Amino acid sequence: MTRNSDYAALVAGQHNNPFAILGPHSGPDGRVVRTLQPDAKAVDIVDTDGETTRCASPGSPGSSR
Repeated sequence: MTRNSDYAALVAGQHNNPFAILGPHSGPDGRVVRTLQPDAKAVDIVDTDGETTRCASPGSPGSSR
């Protein structure tokens, strides 16, 4: 689990390794993709086959969506 200080550093643009947190990662239920889109209403993820997945309800830091 990522610490709150990591999220604070990301938001401030001061994290020394943002891709340790952001981007695709293995999770307990498969792959997860973390993004930092503070004003987004939705996020679309496009895989290498061109398939699009919409995350209609982006979650708060630490959530799985």
